[in-house]
Parts: sequence; C-alpha cells; structure tokens
Amino acid sequence: MKLFQDKGQDQQAGITFLRGIEYLESPGPEYTSLTPQRASQELGLSGNFRVLESHEFPDEKVKWGCEYDTWCVNPMQYCLFLLGQIVARGGKVFKREVRTAQEVFQLFSDEVKEFGETVPKADAVVNATGIGLGDDEMVFPTRGQTCLVQEPCDATVTRQNADGSWTFCVPRGFDSGTVIGGTKEPDNWDPKPDLKVRERV
Repeated sequence: MKLFQDKGQDQQAGITFLRGIEYLESPGPEYTSLTPQRASQELGLSGNFRVLESHEFPDEKVKWGCEYDTWCVNPMQYCLFLLGQIVARGGKVFKREVRTAQEVFQLFSDEVKEFGETVPKADAVVNATGIGLGDDEMVFPTRGQTCLVQEPCDATVTRQNADGSWTFCVPRGFDSGTVIGGTKEPDNWDPKPDLKVRERV
C-alpha cells in the first residue's frame, strides 16, 4: 500500500491511511506475546506498532490493546482503479454469463476474436466470484451486517468482546461517514438487512 502513497495514487485508488486501534477483553497468548518485531515479521504491521498502556483503555473490561499504522479502502473505487490499470496495460474486458469455471476455460480454449481483435487462449482462470458460480459445495457465504453513520472517526477501532463477538468502527475515506458493526453469520444466505441486528449494532 505504501507504493500507492509513494506514487500519489492513494486517493485515486480510494485508499486512506490512518491509525488502527484494537481493544481485547479476553486476549489469547497470540496477542499478549505480540512484540513490535513479531508484528512486523508475522503480521506485516511495520508502521509504529505499540502495545497500549492500561490507562489508555476505554474501560476496565479491556485487558489488552494496541495501535499501528493501517489503511482503509473503498472497494468500489479500488476495483474501478484496478480495472483501469489492467485496461491501460492492454488487458481486455469480456462480459459473459457462465455457470461454472470450466465454461470460462472453454470460452478461451482457443484464440477468441472480440471487436475485431484476437485474444490469446487462457492459460489460467482465477475464480473471484465468491458464491457466484455455485458449483463448489465447499463454498458458502458468511453474512455480515453493518451500519453507516454520519459521525466521523479518525481511526479504525476494533474491539473483541468477552463473549467472542467483535465490534468495529471503520471510517470511510473522504469524509463519507463511518461504518460500524458488525455480525459474522456463517452459512446465512439471507440477503436482507435485519432490523433487530441494526438496533443492536
């Protein structure tokens, strides 16, 4: 991500650099034994990592905390940026309706002509559809629900609660509010927001 910053492309790519803060009510040894060196080597948190002092905790329930340099990304803006980079380097965009990954290989098993240009056959296919193709029984959704509020936040704040749940605040870049949450519900296929979850969040 520093590459974006060095090239001055961070805003264009929808990336905001800021502090990350974590509070844990029931930290395991993987947290309590964390040092700046391990944070850098094992987690890639090379920028200004430090363990918080107890007087910096928001309340007595918190037993461990840390802060570090991190970044937030606007997914829609970032994906558009990456697509633009691919096209600028000669990449081609095709829109097709497919039901399996094998269909993609079949579409590009030989050279394809599109808009008068010849596209070489595909050597590899990256399936980034999530559950979109639906042909992998090992893939299932994990439903999450968040809320967008107007109040600003100058850092990402994550809290591990004693019951194992997590809460977080993630500022959206360019003064676009703050995302708060959230839930983690494996194998929940319901696409609609739950009002009760919203009230709890």
